[in-house]
Amino acid sequence: MTLARYMQEKSHPIVIDREMLMKLRCRVILANVMDEDPNTQYVRHSPERLARVLLRWYGRVNRMEYPIHV
Repeated sequence: MTLARYMQEKSHPIVIDREMLMKLRCRVILANVMDEDPNTQYVRHSPERLARVLLRWYGRVNRMEYPIHV
């Protein structure tokens, strides 16, 4: 989807202010979670891709907080 089409729909791409997020002590996870519909050419978040990223992140954080001792 072109920027012109976004503007027609009163939408806009997200701009990440990394410096501000770091000041707020937020952890930024960059991942490709977009999907383009081949029929409409709309670009939207893919629930499946987003779920995979979040589960992978949660698994890492959970292992760090609760390490398994053998």
